[in-house]
Amino acid sequence: MKFLLSVFDFFHDSTLKLIAWLLVLSSITGGILLPQPFYFSAVGLLGIMLLFKERVCFSNLFVLLLLFVCMLSLIFNQPPAYFRAWSRLGAYSLILLVISPMLFSERALILRFKLLFYFLYLSIILSVGSFFAYFLNINLFERQGEILEIGAGTFSGLMNHSMVLGPISALSAILLFSLLIIPKGIKKKPLKTIGLIAMLLFCCGACLLAASRIALVGLVVGILVTILMAYRKRLSKAFGIVFLILFIGGITYPVWGKLTTFILQKQEGNVDRGSVIYSREEKFSARLYEFKSSPIIGIGFCVADPRFTGVNKSNGRVEPGSSWLAIASMTGILGLMVFLPLCIIAAIKVWRIRDPLVSSILSGMLFFFFVHMIAEGYIYAPKSYLSLLFWLIVSSIYGISIVEKKGKVFKINLK
Repeated sequence: MKFLLSVFDFFHDSTLKLIAWLLVLSSITGGILLPQPFYFSAVGLLGIMLLFKERVCFSNLFVLLLLFVCMLSLIFNQPPAYFRAWSRLGAYSLILLVISPMLFSERALILRFKLLFYFLYLSIILSVGSFFAYFLNINLFERQGEILEIGAGTFSGLMNHSMVLGPISALSAILLFSLLIIPKGIKKKPLKTIGLIAMLLFCCGACLLAASRIALVGLVVGILVTILMAYRKRLSKAFGIVFLILFIGGITYPVWGKLTTFILQKQEGNVDRGSVIYSREEKFSARLYEFKSSPIIGIGFCVADPRFTGVNKSNGRVEPGSSWLAIASMTGILGLMVFLPLCIIAAIKVWRIRDPLVSSILSGMLFFFFVHMIAEGYIYAPKSYLSLLFWLIVSSIYGISIVEKKGKVFKINLK
């Protein structure tokens, strides 16, 4: 029996596209940013679709244990009310219930997988548009009611922050690169191939203009992993592709080199202040101090020591600076003992996915997140689009693994 994604009718696809639009318009776009309730309403609508007609089953103990550890961290620490930690945990739990691999059904897998790609397709449009927005002097990076001038770390194009443009354009580039190099990824006609290459270059250019160093490193790692997965049985060809990319990139540097100006300026600014990680150094130190103060259970879910920067007492919002360190500082060793195996198993499972296109795309994006989470602290944030994308990727990997263990074939037709 073949397990095909083409089983959905027009209504289901239209609803998923609406959900993707709501998520995008309420989380990453500049100029038009829908209020927060639209984000959670979109997730709720997906939850209704998951439960409709087909019964879901419990399938992943790690996610449940992670939420349990998060709850224990609040019970033992009893953080100040202004953090609103319990309400954040409630929202986070509902999102993971819908998005994560905690619940599984074949229908749920298809819905999550297709939603991931609809979100990414919209991201490609915004990333390509943001690249051209730079040359048209359009910048929707708004702070305190004012549009910021284009500069190092202040260019977001059509998105609401440079740290949004960076990862979104990087993930878009990984998807486009996978579609380009997999022989049977899509039916590639000359014009379609040229279009893929052009969009890939524009997305890479947007990532450079965003001046997000960790997004750029994640993009490079994601591309390398994609190549390795696509040609794991022909490593000589994988090395050949890497060499070809480096060669073409080197000889064309005079053409695209100016796009690196912002990221070089940002790097030089950090070095002048005393460290290449100056912008994150204080937050890294704070998270390590918090972990040492409570190594077993952490200091509490979505909680940070108010003596350090990154805590907004007016709304309880925390900026950890690193997802990996946030897990350690907020939920301690117990949190790491749950989250790390979940990620390691996902990395093993994605390697075993039979479809080379699916495995290449998901592995490239998964390892992008492994790198990106070093310097961005969104993993425990209920309304983070990056947290949502990470869990969609992980749930897709776990879901496909379950389907393939049943002897079924997971196929996808990406048009």
